Amino acid sequence: MLRAPFLDVCGTMLDTTLPLTCEELSEWGDPADAAAWEAMRTFCPYASIPERDAAAYPALLICAAVNDPRVSFTQALRYLARLRERAPAAADGAPQLLHMRTVGGHHGDGGRFRRLEQLSVEYAFLSHALGVLEDLDSG
Repeated sequence: MLRAPFLDVCGTMLDTTLPLTCEELSEWGDPADAAAWEAMRTFCPYASIPERDAAAYPALLICAAVNDPRVSFTQALRYLARLRERAPAAADGAPQLLHMRTVGGHHGDGGRFRRLEQLSVEYAFLSHALGVLEDLDSG
């Protein structure tokens, strides 16, 4: 399960128009430096998805938010699309899912019960992945 994951370090650090990019060069590396670029590629989840016919990935739930000011929701979309294209789901039918929140931001939704609603989605996914629930659509 990934909550608001920073999945495309390389792509993000190349875009100097983003508000946090320049401030984070010392943390993630400067892509203009060839050695730093190669190091970034080793820990960038998006760049590290293996080529086609790779080993199957386990069950995966990516949680993102449309209004997240820190990590664009497009990173989750691009990551999942590339993962599904290159690495097949496990033979046991382990799902690769995206839970996109339309309210809230990086730290989840606001409101008294929104946190519990998010947890219920995550617990349902984990229960299914561990074999406790047979079907995610069963309610």
